[in-house]
Amino acid sequence: FQTATGDVLNVISRSPNNLQPVMDTIVETAQRLCSSEYALIMQRRDDGFYRIVAHANADQGLLDWLQENPVSAGDGSAVGIVAIEKKTLHLHDALADSRFTDLRRQSVSRARTMLAVPLLHEDEMIGVVFLGRTEVRPFSDRQVELVTSFADQAVIAISNVKLFEEVQQRTRELSKSLDDLRTAQDRLVQTEKLA
Repeated sequence: FQTATGDVLNVISRSPNNLQPVMDTIVETAQRLCSSEYALIMQRRDDGFYRIVAHANADQGLLDWLQENPVSAGDGSAVGIVAIEKKTLHLHDALADSRFTDLRRQSVSRARTMLAVPLLHEDEMIGVVFLGRTEVRPFSDRQVELVTSFADQAVIAISNVKLFEEVQQRTRELSKSLDDLRTAQDRLVQTEKLA
C-alpha cells in the first residue's frame, strides 16, 4: 500500500497543473488494490450535482446513465449520503441499509458492497471517491484506510491545480495592468512632447 501511495504522490508532483492524471491514477490504483469491480471519483460541480471526473473498470452503460442522472446530496445513494454526512460510508450490503434508498441507481450499478469516501477541503464537500462490488463482500479496514489516504491526496491535487490556476490568472491580470500602465505612460510622453 505504501508503494501505491508513493505512486500517487509522484503523479501529483509531476502534474501540478493537470488534475486528470492524478484522478486516473487514484481510481485505477484503488480499484486494483481494493479488488472492487469499479471505482469512480465524482466531483461537485457549480450546479451542485456530483459528476464523474475519473473512473476505472466502470461499464459504459453505467457511465452513460450516471452522466444523465447525476448524484445530488441526500438523494439516497451512497455518494448522496456522504455528501450530507461528510464522512466515509461503508455499506457492507447496500440493500440491507435503511439509509440507502436509491434502488434505481443500484439496479444500474449492480453494486451491493459500497465504499464512499468524501473529498473535503476546509469542511466543504468537493467530491467523493466511490468503490463498488457487485457481491456482498465488505472492504477491509486496510482498504478503507488506503482509499481515505487517496481521497486526501485527491484533495491536495485539486487544491494545487486551483492555486496554480489562480496564480496564472493573477499573473495575466498583472501583465495586462503593466501593459496598460506602459500604454498610459507612452501617451503621457506623447502629450508632453506635443505640449
